[in-house]
Amino acid sequence: MSGGTLVGSNLTSILIQTDDATPIVLIDAAAGAVANLTDEAQLAWAGAILLDAGTGAKIQLIIAGGAATAAKVCDVIAESRAVASGGYLS
Repeated sequence: MSGGTLVGSNLTSILIQTDDATPIVLIDAAAGAVANLTDEAQLAWAGAILLDAGTGAKIQLIIAGGAATAAKVCDVIAESRAVASGGYLS
């Protein structure tokens, strides 16, 4: 995250997960705790999951606890590859 300090903020953590009925958690609240959200922090997850593009499945960022005391930016980058010939994400 970037954009300054979180001191005095209501923000407690972030989570990154799929929007499935039973979500697949990529970054949990412990890893995304405010203590780990320093400027230029990089949190990572490695593994394989299947997002069915035909269902409009998404990866979502969830902010827990409340608003930050200053504007913050959290970039989420996902790398993908097709599991079938001619497959792609858009």
